[in-house]
Amino acid sequence: MTQIGQPVAEPDASHDTRANSMGSLAGLLPIRRTGQRSNDLPVALRLLWIPAIAVILAVGFGMLASGLKVLADLIERLGHLSG
Repeated sequence: MTQIGQPVAEPDASHDTRANSMGSLAGLLPIRRTGQRSNDLPVALRLLWIPAIAVILAVGFGMLASGLKVLADLIERLGHLSG
C-alpha cells in the first residue's frame, strides 16, 4: 500500500519580506555599497537627493542652534540663581 505524502509547507516568508524591504530601502541611498563599482541610482533619484540633503542639513543646523540657545539660557539662569 502506498502512502500519500503530505504537501510541503513553504517557510514563513515574513523574514524574507523584511530583508527585501530593507535591501530596497538601502538601494535608494546615495552611497556606494560593498561590492559595487559605482552608484547605480537613476538620474531622477540623484536629482531628488540634492534638495533632500539640503533640507536635512538645514533642519539639523536649526536643531543645533535651538539646542545651543536653550543651553545658553539655562547657564544664564543658573548663574542668576547662584549669584
